[in-house]
Amino acid sequence: TQTGQEVTAVVSCNMADGISSVCRMADCVNAKVIPVNIGIAQDLPGSLIKTEDYKGLVNRRVMSGTKNFLKEPAMTKQQLIKAVKAGIEQVKCCKDDGYNILATGEMGIGNTTTSAALACILLDMNPREVTGRGAGLSDEGLLKKTEVIRKAKEMYGIYKNDPLELLRCIGGLDVAGLTGVYIGGAVYRLPVVVDGVISAVAALIAVRLCH
Repeated sequence: TQTGQEVTAVVSCNMADGISSVCRMADCVNAKVIPVNIGIAQDLPGSLIKTEDYKGLVNRRVMSGTKNFLKEPAMTKQQLIKAVKAGIEQVKCCKDDGYNILATGEMGIGNTTTSAALACILLDMNPREVTGRGAGLSDEGLLKKTEVIRKAKEMYGIYKNDPLELLRCIGGLDVAGLTGVYIGGAVYRLPVVVDGVISAVAALIAVRLCH
């Protein structure tokens, strides 16, 4: 089971170096992986180079991870806006560089918890229906995760019809940035392919914001 925050830094830097599995797959179809650091909480273990300075890792860092949403909102309004803008700005850069289609993805330990909590509230679903094992949780871990999502719904369900405030309270930065990517796709007329649950939750938030 991969649970340490340092895993996020390791895999992100592997993407920057072009040696991760997604980079290998992208090479097969002549696609480019553009890893963006929007809020990696820890630096690469054993390295003197900070993730925000790592070559090949686009630095759009808003903060060092989000806060524990069971204790307080994940981020401030200013941090949320900065994260969403980061996604929009990244799309503009891709458009300016000549890309004609984008596909979304993310990498972050623990981020299926935030996305499941968001989906649970936005779609008014039972926590058990939206909660999975993530990177390989045990039965005990799955029960704990489900309870966390139940508490999130209890605490923040009042924001079901206010997707931005809900996103601010629960997080994470990856979802906020991806929400910006979908908005940026509309602004700059660049199609964006949705892939994965977390990316889909961000797309749902973007759609809710536009209706």
